[in-house]
Amino acid sequence: ALLFTLIHEYAHLLTLNDTQVIPDQEIVDDPTNVAMLNEKAAACPNYFAGTGCSYPDSYIHVFYNRFWVDINDEWEKIDALQYGEDDMLYFDGLYSFYKTHQDQFVDDYSTTHPAEDIAESFTYFVFTSRPTGDSIKEQKIAFFYEYPELVQLRENILNGACSLK
Repeated sequence: ALLFTLIHEYAHLLTLNDTQVIPDQEIVDDPTNVAMLNEKAAACPNYFAGTGCSYPDSYIHVFYNRFWVDINDEWEKIDALQYGEDDMLYFDGLYSFYKTHQDQFVDDYSTTHPAEDIAESFTYFVFTSRPTGDSIKEQKIAFFYEYPELVQLRENILNGACSLK
């Protein structure tokens, strides 16, 4: 469980660093300014990662365009519920979303946000065999095999983790 969590968190660093997302100091300085966030998101021609606009060839932008565009509007309606007074509406909505799209997510936590989905999918990429099916959740794991540097990183992680005693 510790290794799984560490790789998941590392995936956030991998997919949201300054080679993937243009850091926005205004957002860092004022992260609760919803009007500014909405303005910056609207001005971003690529996936808006919350802390800045992603580059067009970034992992998260490509992942989002491939796997989230068709379900994002439905998900955003549920995601907006987390700011309401009834947390159960949000959690019930997320779980229902997961059940509806279960073939698209490696686990239920992946439905909480596109950034969590790519991090969870990367973690499954590291710790599971290459998928042989064609479900969307398998396509998400296979996505990382398109990048030789990530295949090498997977090998390095596994070699390092398996050498621990």
